[in-house]
Amino acid sequence: MTAPPEGPAIVTVREVYDLVLQVKERLDAQNVAAMQKDIDDHETRLRSMERWIWRASGMAAIGGAGISYVLDKVLS
Repeated sequence: MTAPPEGPAIVTVREVYDLVLQVKERLDAQNVAAMQKDIDDHETRLRSMERWIWRASGMAAIGGAGISYVLDKVLS
């Protein structure tokens, strides 16, 4: 095993470009269109969860305001 070079690492734009091309080639090799069904399914489930979370947080805010109002009237 060789020792790492001393000093800062220098990454050129060409090296970054070459790596981006490698990633693009790998993605082209994958059948991205076949994965679209899974992607759509995951997005549908995430949207459903987001709707549930927003509803739950809204109900919690309304419930908290109601409880604090009632407690204020009871304790005053």
